[in-house]
Amino acid sequence: MPQDNAAFRQSSDGRPSEYGFGPGAYPIETVDVDDFEERNEEAGHIVVFHAHAPAAPWDITGSVDTSLIKGSVSLFHPHRQRGRAIQQRPRGPGAFPSGADLEFFSANGESVELFETIPEDNPGGLAVASPVDQTDTSRADLPQAKEIVGSDAKQQKAGQQTKQTTTALVLGAIFLLVVVLFAVFAVVAPGKDSDEPTPSQAPSLGPTEAPTSYETYLMSLLPEHTIMAMEDPESSQSKAFEWLIEDTNQNPFQEESRLLQKYALACFYYSTGGETWRNNEKWLNYSVDECDWRDNIHFAMNDTLSFVYPGCLGSYRPPEGNCDEAGQYQNLWLDTNHLLGTIPEEFYKLTNLKAVSLGLNPLFGTISSRIGQLTSLQSLLFFGQVITGVIPSEIGLLTDLMRRLYFFDSDLSGTIPTEIGQMESLEWLILFGNRISGSISSELGELLRLSLGANELQGTLPKHMGGMTSTTMLEVRGNQLSGTLPSEFGLLTSISMVLDVGDNPLSSTVPTELGLLTGLYDLSLQNCGFTGPIPTEIGLLRTIGEIRLGQNSFSGTVPTELAALQHSLYALNMQGNPRLSGTIPNGLCGINATCIPNALNPCPVDIGLLFDCDDNSLLCGCDCCASLQENGTLGM
Repeated sequence: MPQDNAAFRQSSDGRPSEYGFGPGAYPIETVDVDDFEERNEEAGHIVVFHAHAPAAPWDITGSVDTSLIKGSVSLFHPHRQRGRAIQQRPRGPGAFPSGADLEFFSANGESVELFETIPEDNPGGLAVASPVDQTDTSRADLPQAKEIVGSDAKQQKAGQQTKQTTTALVLGAIFLLVVVLFAVFAVVAPGKDSDEPTPSQAPSLGPTEAPTSYETYLMSLLPEHTIMAMEDPESSQSKAFEWLIEDTNQNPFQEESRLLQKYALACFYYSTGGETWRNNEKWLNYSVDECDWRDNIHFAMNDTLSFVYPGCLGSYRPPEGNCDEAGQYQNLWLDTNHLLGTIPEEFYKLTNLKAVSLGLNPLFGTISSRIGQLTSLQSLLFFGQVITGVIPSEIGLLTDLMRRLYFFDSDLSGTIPTEIGQMESLEWLILFGNRISGSISSELGELLRLSLGANELQGTLPKHMGGMTSTTMLEVRGNQLSGTLPSEFGLLTSISMVLDVGDNPLSSTVPTELGLLTGLYDLSLQNCGFTGPIPTEIGLLRTIGEIRLGQNSFSGTVPTELAALQHSLYALNMQGNPRLSGTIPNGLCGINATCIPNALNPCPVDIGLLFDCDDNSLLCGCDCCASLQENGTLGM
């Protein structure tokens, strides 16, 4: 409502005229806050508040030429992101696009004071007095405007120019100070995680302050690399963001961790072709909590357990449930679910994950160094993918919890990070079927299962491996390891599954201490260049199911002690040893143990007894000329 004790000029429609903002703005009208809100909501006018004015929640749009602003002001203005209006928080000078007109207002909580600015045709930048209605006696006590002429006008203009120059110098000094402080911070804080939101991105909500926009708030939580990826509207990050902001059931005040959890899972879904997964029925369903998206996991294990060799999974089964009581995602088990694509960087924001298994999916790409962020991870299982690159050294950050690290039949290269040897909780290290080079680190600690076969490892078999007294499986076949088979391997008395050093250019003889491994089921020494006799102590391995001694240079006769193994053996291969002589012990002709194929011990193709039978080699204690495949015995 207009004030009665002041000479204010009012435009014909009750609002101030739209002039370019200049230094001589003066009041036109004072109105009630409620009237002001209703008026500007209908008109869509610009609203600019003095810094001291309380911020009102009016959604009024507009822009202002920052080069004309004098003093501290704030503005609500729109920012558009892919077709949606984002109402940003009030900003100070410099936060507005240039090239637009301004209507200037000041508010004190109860009323709003409207100002008019000087039109561009006023060259002096002086205030223009409004004519006073002489018949209005209520304004008689107001002072009359005096014209400023001549040198006075020049002095005023010079003063204004001086003020402008001073303001520019002050702003420049402030800018330089900010630059210096930023540089100092960058030096003293080099270890800051680049994934964390920058100060401009980080949320600044007070105890009672709500975000001006759910979309803006969500954007403020995302790391810089995600925001950059979202520049591509077809990226998994963009699709996941669109999915999340379109959730009409979403609580905008939900915990940040839950919002980021949903977003990370959605990124994973889109990045791995979730639309074509075998089981995706509940994924990205707005009506289903993300903790209930995965509910059919056993079908994958049926395929997996019949595939894996050398049986590294054992009795391990998927954990129950996906989330803990707080709704934090802990288990992601999606074997044989036709995941096609790469693992997005956002996946590593699921920092509460404990178990991840993505085997037998056509995934490709690399393992990000951000894996070190999964500080709760206990099991990581990949097998049957084209995962390239190296094992990041950051995996060593998972020292306290990591128990199972499983990259089976992938395409990893590089060396085994020394940091893995510092993972005191690690129980399984399965790296079979990659292109890993270098030597076997002496820092590898106590492991229950170690599989390094089918790689490009060099060097020797470290003697310290004999100290892994809890190991149940040790498999290093198919590398370029040289030297001898350490007698310390006889200390591996807990081995119950596999000891396989085959297909390595080893030399020397087989240590007799291997006879101490009385619980061993599978012994492979084939194609290693071993010389000397076959140790008679092997006859002590009464639980053995398969012995592979072929393609070596063993000499002498076949120990008669091996006949004691006829009831446990289902395969004995001695082919390719031209220096062996004598007669096959009769007991070995009766090998009758049955191989039951399973994930722990898949049956070899060459079941039965295999040896070279001719005039220059072994004599036939068995009928080696007969084909006895029907009862599981082969003669050659």
